[in-house]
Amino acid sequence: APVVVETAYEDGKESRTNFVVALGLSCLGASFIISHVIDRMGITWLPEAGVAVLVGAVCSGVLNYLGSDLVEDLKFDYTFFMLWLLPPIIFEAGYNLERDHFFANLGATLLYAFVGTFVSTVAVGAIVYQAGQRGYCHELAPLPSLLFGALISATDPVTVLAVFKRVGVDTQLFSIVFGESVMN
Repeated sequence: APVVVETAYEDGKESRTNFVVALGLSCLGASFIISHVIDRMGITWLPEAGVAVLVGAVCSGVLNYLGSDLVEDLKFDYTFFMLWLLPPIIFEAGYNLERDHFFANLGATLLYAFVGTFVSTVAVGAIVYQAGQRGYCHELAPLPSLLFGALISATDPVTVLAVFKRVGVDTQLFSIVFGESVMN
């Protein structure tokens, strides 16, 4: 039976929005709590980002199983992300940047950020295109294959940086990977 959200308004849009926001905040809170518990238990193979993905998948799966159409309201909003979420992330990254290490490794950082990402984009695009031509996966034209390669190649290494910080890797390696992620 589908889940029905009772509302006090005729169209129900405001109460439905409130429920979706509450559900999203509950998932976020559950992610924080589970990540903290996993950290306390000494489990190192599952990072915080992985916990957040799993909690979101479980919440979405439960709503889908119950037949609710609330999942439609939880879709990614590109405009909201670009205007409200991304600028504080970039500002925080630049504000906390260790300038001395960053500029000391600027050559390697630029090499990885631009040349490395370009080579990775072409390689992944070519592999995806060839795999599609041979029937191993969905067949894509050359341009969509390259676009997929660019998307995968420029993925932000937030989890890698979190692990680096936890393990305490060399500051030179950390600053190169961090700088490369900021440049991408």
